[in-house]
Amino acid sequence: MKPVVTGELARAWAGRDPFVEVTRLEGETYRALEGRRTLRFELAGRAYFAKIHRGIGWREVAKNLLRLHLPVLGAQREWRDG
Repeated sequence: MKPVVTGELARAWAGRDPFVEVTRLEGETYRALEGRRTLRFELAGRAYFAKIHRGIGWREVAKNLLRLHLPVLGAQREWRDG
């Protein structure tokens, strides 16, 4: 998987693995659930939000399929054009 990193984050994390850098983020946690958390952090005087997901696991995939729902396996729903 190739992450898309742009702007200030691309400059700050140049030459480093963005997945590793995200795990090192510290800030105010807005939401924390099993396998995911949302936090606000600052970089170079600007505020950002990070939504960090650890994966849903096979149990959750099976549960969704048994309920005739397609499991959400990525962040495609959260991408906005523009």
